[in-house]
Amino acid sequence: MGFAALAPGSSINGWNDIKVNGAPNNTFRIIFEGQDTTSDLNPRVSDESQPSVESIQEFTLQTSNFAPEFGQVTGGLFNFTSRSGTNQFHGSAYDYFTNEALNAGIPFTDTGDGHLVRPQNRKQDFGFSVGGPVWIPKVYNGHDRTFFFFNYEMYRSHQGNAVLGTVPTDAMRNGDFSGILTGRV
Repeated sequence: MGFAALAPGSSINGWNDIKVNGAPNNTFRIIFEGQDTTSDLNPRVSDESQPSVESIQEFTLQTSNFAPEFGQVTGGLFNFTSRSGTNQFHGSAYDYFTNEALNAGIPFTDTGDGHLVRPQNRKQDFGFSVGGPVWIPKVYNGHDRTFFFFNYEMYRSHQGNAVLGTVPTDAMRNGDFSGILTGRV
């Protein structure tokens, strides 16, 4: 939905709070392949019901002068079209990978051995897509007639907490905080 910031008269503030042409926040509608996919409870969470970016062919934002088929829209109208197969087989594979070993450490958290604390942050977004004509040997040749497109995407996220505190000792519970002094600045 970030492309809305590029359209004249629209803005995004915070988490999908989209305004189009001065209309109130979250008065937009989302259409995917002719079907309204806007959440009736909270339009801001509509991005969770959208398909993979790899499977989208075209997207548009209509800001005014809607056709009669798009009633009940006061803000913008987001219209998405999915990809389809072609006469040749095509495909793609992708992987977006993040790991704490590749990240910089948190400043001023030297562990004493010259290393900075790096909280666990492992994310992976991978998938593939394939499309082409439907072809079943000796049964059906869909060249110029019948096509297919398939997309698979998986997102994994493993994050740890970077808590740099400890549980109070018995001495601390009795009011003796001298164990906190380490001599380091």
